[in-house]
Amino acid sequence: MNLQMSRPLGAITALLALSLGLAQPARAQSSRAHRSRAGTMRVADSVRLLDSHDADEIRMGIENLGLSGRASAVAPLSARIERGLPRPLLETAVETLGVLAKPAAGPILFRLADHRVASVRVAALRAIVSCRPRGADAALIEALGDLDPRVRGAAAIGLGELGARGSLGALFHAFDRGVLESVTSIGQLADGAATDRLLGYLGRVPLDSLNPGLNEIFARSEVSTAIKLRIVGRLGELATPEVRSYLMDLATALPNPGGDLGRAIQDTVRRISE
Repeated sequence: MNLQMSRPLGAITALLALSLGLAQPARAQSSRAHRSRAGTMRVADSVRLLDSHDADEIRMGIENLGLSGRASAVAPLSARIERGLPRPLLETAVETLGVLAKPAAGPILFRLADHRVASVRVAALRAIVSCRPRGADAALIEALGDLDPRVRGAAAIGLGELGARGSLGALFHAFDRGVLESVTSIGQLADGAATDRLLGYLGRVPLDSLNPGLNEIFARSEVSTAIKLRIVGRLGELATPEVRSYLMDLATALPNPGGDLGRAIQDTVRRISE
């Protein structure tokens, strides 16, 4: 959970969606018809479509297996991936395994986490997080060392989503090597000791690179007020304009601005402003 401080974009999004819909009615109707056919197709028919020589039919079979939500869909999808698919269909199949969210998809996803194409590796890591097979955390920790920054970022984010507290050491190491996404997961997983380790970066790296992790810690209800007050105190020691701006934004996001934490933040902002 992040403490969000951005303006809602719902109206703009709705207008954009309406504009796209008006500009491409035929395509939208075709897509709806495709989904309708896929949704009503029997699973056995979908499995047969996987052996088609037509890419659209294969895609329909993959999507319908995902819509089925059945664990029995994992085996035929895995087998079709093993036989080989063009990259767009391969990524669709991997994403579908993620939608199914069945641990049985683990073996094929672990292999795809080493695929030669980075985008496939990213899709496999995200699906691993969704499926949560045994060994998921180990696979993501290994991917923190991938050559592609997108893969490293997906692995870092995924470890936080998995709740893999045993990965904190690897996440700090990745952060030291420039995997900035690691700090968000560190904030999601950190205990008191890890919070102090994170605070050790204050003054050594730009505050903006630490903010996502600090936001996560402040947003966690299970983190004690004492730990959060310790963060505010350390930030106050820096007393920079960036710290002041961060704390002012933080104060507006607190659910209880009149509590001990809210008062500490206000006092710290006041001292920095003097």
